[in-house]
Amino acid sequence: MTRQDISNILFYPLSAFIMTCYILPQMQAIVDTVTLAFITLIFAFIFIFGPNGKPAANIITTAIPYIALMFVIAVPFQFIRGLLYPTYLFWNSIFPAILCIEILRRQDYKWAMFLLISSFIVFGFVLSNTTEVMNENDNIMRTMTATETGGEFYQEMKLKGVGGYGTAYSAGMLTVFFVSLALYGIVNKARNILVFLLLGGAIIFAWFSYKAQFTTLIIITALSIIVSMWFFKKSVIWRFFFIICGIAIILILPDIILLMIQDNTDNAVGMHLRDLYAENWGGGASTEDVRARYREICFDEFLNSPVWGQNTTGRLHWIYTHSHSSLLSILLATGIIGLFFYYKSLYKAYKYLIIWFSDKCKRTIFLPIIIYFMLLSYYNSSMAIELYWCMFLIIPLTAFVFVKQTRADLHRSN
Repeated sequence: MTRQDISNILFYPLSAFIMTCYILPQMQAIVDTVTLAFITLIFAFIFIFGPNGKPAANIITTAIPYIALMFVIAVPFQFIRGLLYPTYLFWNSIFPAILCIEILRRQDYKWAMFLLISSFIVFGFVLSNTTEVMNENDNIMRTMTATETGGEFYQEMKLKGVGGYGTAYSAGMLTVFFVSLALYGIVNKARNILVFLLLGGAIIFAWFSYKAQFTTLIIITALSIIVSMWFFKKSVIWRFFFIICGIAIILILPDIILLMIQDNTDNAVGMHLRDLYAENWGGGASTEDVRARYREICFDEFLNSPVWGQNTTGRLHWIYTHSHSSLLSILLATGIIGLFFYYKSLYKAYKYLIIWFSDKCKRTIFLPIIIYFMLLSYYNSSMAIELYWCMFLIIPLTAFVFVKQTRADLHRSN
């Protein structure tokens, strides 16, 4: 048995254990984010850092200005809240990308498939458990997400395997991805069975995303799928047909919203859609969009110190934690400089993952995912570890395996 074989025997089962910590609620109830950061850091030191750790080093060093501004400006010189907290949150976010880069470098596809299939099985298990509870309490995912939720009920639901908004928004991202990959497969004449499986998976994830009762999730999923369909074909005929269909949908949009309102009479989605309908086609919304108001306040406060941010521990603490926008919260705390380097580090991580693919793949498969993530970051919090496991590991690995099967648009990159 070679040293590489021994490394694989330890590397992939331990990766599968880390995967459960990212997406399985029962493990999240036991392994908190600090412990997870500690476990993954040790794993990275043993298996990734060293001669092959240059991509990880580039990603991490890019985020240093963001971390520095959090420590010096946003939460001035508070070691735990200003330095450790943002550092381990960032590390937990980019670790799946670092792990996936290493998996692709090793090119041991059997073990990679083991981790990929395990991830889908565990994620499906979470969706099944959550759906079962949703049949009794259709508002459970919003309840799990609410700030005030905690204590025994929260732990009980976690131990039952019930997911929160991280699971819901991951399902939305997978909906967009499966649609994009299926469209790519149609263009490149992939096997029909693969295309049907992808479309079937997209329908399942779309149904779950709809039932999760997050209005923003429904909207950004639909918008990202529209982007994917726009890039489906570059022909003039397709673009013309797409525009005509788009105009038709816009014309009947009020009726579509009314149908959705009828299907969501007693939940938050119905309330938001009623306000949307009243504001655009009725006599005006009956209630103020509180989240939009929070985002407006957050942006106004950012303008007071737009370059490097400002102290968020005093007067601005509440709006910083309640903006419901990861992008605006980072902008408020660390200014344009911090925002630039934070998202540049995430971009670098994604760039290392999609470097294997052609420009057509990047445009057709991955651009809709990036748009989905940025819309989510603006309209809600994107700080969910399930989301990063999905975006940085499940999606690139699945795309790699699928595109490799089509024998197109994949090349070896150094």
